[in-house]
Amino acid sequence: MSPPLLIALGFIVLILALIVLFAPKWAVLLIWPIWLCYPQRLFFGLLPWNAGLDDVFVLIIVARMLFVPAKPGAAPWARNAVWLIAGLVLVEAIGNYTGTLRYPGLWRVATRDTLKGGVLLLATLAFALDVRRPEDVKRHAVAFLLSGSLAFLIVLLCYGYPSQARYWEAPTMTEAGTFWLGTALHRAVGPFNDTGDVGAAAAFMVPVGLALVILRPRQAAPFLLGLIAMAMAATGLAVSKSRQGILGLSGMFAVMLLVSRWRWYVILLGIAGVLVALFMASAYTETAEVLEQRFTWASLTAALAKRADLWKLVITNSTPAVILCGEGWMTNFLRLQASPHNAYLDALFLWGIGGVAVFSILVYSVFKWSRYVAKYDPDALSRALGWGGLWAGVAILFLSLVTDTWIKDVTRFMTSFGLVLLCMRYQVLRYAAPAYVEPDEGAGRGWNREFRRGTASQPLLERGC
Repeated sequence: MSPPLLIALGFIVLILALIVLFAPKWAVLLIWPIWLCYPQRLFFGLLPWNAGLDDVFVLIIVARMLFVPAKPGAAPWARNAVWLIAGLVLVEAIGNYTGTLRYPGLWRVATRDTLKGGVLLLATLAFALDVRRPEDVKRHAVAFLLSGSLAFLIVLLCYGYPSQARYWEAPTMTEAGTFWLGTALHRAVGPFNDTGDVGAAAAFMVPVGLALVILRPRQAAPFLLGLIAMAMAATGLAVSKSRQGILGLSGMFAVMLLVSRWRWYVILLGIAGVLVALFMASAYTETAEVLEQRFTWASLTAALAKRADLWKLVITNSTPAVILCGEGWMTNFLRLQASPHNAYLDALFLWGIGGVAVFSILVYSVFKWSRYVAKYDPDALSRALGWGGLWAGVAILFLSLVTDTWIKDVTRFMTSFGLVLLCMRYQVLRYAAPAYVEPDEGAGRGWNREFRRGTASQPLLERGC
């Protein structure tokens, strides 16, 4: 790394240290842009064991947050969400270290992944300690949507200007060495690890943005932010050529058409998407070639047949010990020379029976909490995020059919924040005093202009879901 770059890095670290020291609650918000927009190629190899400066920043933030007192009127922290993520990290660690019994040389990989899981758990704890009032929900929602939009803007830059934007490209490490996925496959992934991560991020961003656009049409700030987030995620997904992400969102929209009151919005989005695809295919030869190579019926059925062969390989080459404790992703890959490409198989064969239990509880909690918050929360923004979280959960379930969703950092990171937000609002609505339920500031203006009082026996459907 050149001396000017080291000087600039030192200056940035100094600024961040001052923010952490004197404004820790604002420093928590910096987790979003630092984690989602981290220039991975620029800082690759700077720390041992492939640790990133973003991981170090999270550790410092959590250490500082432990000494920040809760503000008056703050709700109890979302401990159930933290316990869920702790269970996820635990079963993954058990599977990884069980795999080292077969391949002892993998202990370093198992330790590295366990430490990464620890960073995820600490980030969840930081969110839980900070997100305790409706105002906190607003701050984090803005930071999440802006940072996600910026990350997808970087994906677009990597597509249009690959040489200039290469510093954000993520490395992929194999036995043969390290290579850069976007450069190798001529596909833009930006700061995300691979195209599956791009699809997972879009599966969160699009439904949350759609919920804000539909439920907050009279407020300029949430409406525009939701529209920008949805547009950036959809465009970034398109240039990444990620079929997994498109499958996840298509499955979500299909369910919406069947059961949701938002079906007319889905129809309009579908028509707009088809028209844009036809225009791009007629105007640009490259777009037509991509559609022919990756999105024709023949190419899709061929890809599905390959996935089915992988699923059969994983299922038929399992053992009782693997089903009981798992074996971790790296051992599974070395043993079979393939990964399951299915999150449901991952839960059983990578993490064992404990993984299936944690995965089931996590999915149940997401839908239970999001549905309750979406129906009963008197805070307008939390209610919209509840609907967005519910449909994001549907998209992730479809996405999980064809990719290893839950071993991807983006899915786990965004899920941890969603769990904290939904758990906090759920426990406030179900168990806390009315003072916690009703926001005492902001009613009648800004994001909460359409704030209405309500109780658990008086659902606020607001044009439904």
